[in-house]
Amino acid sequence: MRSGSTWRTAVCFRGDKGSLLLEDWMPINARLYGICRQLSESPEPYAMQLNPRPNYARQPPVIERKEEKHATFEFDFHLHASHPLTVEPDSVSCQVPAGEKALFIVAEKALDTPADILEEVRSQTLQNWREIANHITCKGPYEEEVRKSLRLLRMLTYSQNGGIIAAATTSLPEVIRGKRNYHYRYMWLRDAAMIVSALARAGTLLSGCLLREPLQPAISSFLPAQRCASSYFLSRCQLPSASVLSPFRQNCIFSGITGVKMLEANYLCQPWG
Repeated sequence: MRSGSTWRTAVCFRGDKGSLLLEDWMPINARLYGICRQLSESPEPYAMQLNPRPNYARQPPVIERKEEKHATFEFDFHLHASHPLTVEPDSVSCQVPAGEKALFIVAEKALDTPADILEEVRSQTLQNWREIANHITCKGPYEEEVRKSLRLLRMLTYSQNGGIIAAATTSLPEVIRGKRNYHYRYMWLRDAAMIVSALARAGTLLSGCLLREPLQPAISSFLPAQRCASSYFLSRCQLPSASVLSPFRQNCIFSGITGVKMLEANYLCQPWG
């Protein structure tokens, strides 16, 4: 299927038989914390598959079907779907008929009414992002590109304490031409300082609410005979010793859509207009 038009943060598949809009998002300041996926009516049937890979794929997943449209896996994560789930030894899948909408939620707790909660937190999340966008006041060359970059950096911020994960530099090698990349799951002081500096220079108020709490242990460590760590957990604890992981094929949440013949898809990147 050929690439389509733009709308929010989504992927639009378009072809001769119609179009399919896939929208992924994470709630902000809502009663649901997790990953949400919504899909419009599809011109063809398809399957959605989830492949949990706990502990960096070093142990097999334990998946349990609780109800027809509800399953759980490691660390008490709950998968809710709009259609019946099929559980395999290392994956869970869902068949969606043509012409029907679909939703999927990976959450930290079980949900009584997933569809109703999804609409509620989606509306609240969009409103929160509009309020955040109103604080971006930069003017000048490449204004729209700067605004998109600032929104992306804000996406990397842990709302409960302002910590910034280092996913913005996830592909930077440890050394030039090195085989190892910096880990993106932790708060690196280098990245945090660069991001806060960029936000401040861009004239946005977002920088004022970031890193007030996470930097406290780093600042307090600048005492005689003490050493400042380069990175921290979002809980503000220092990291354990580094370890080398064996290569593995998959460590993902939703592996994608199968069963729909699509040639191209267009990523839609204009979320807050």
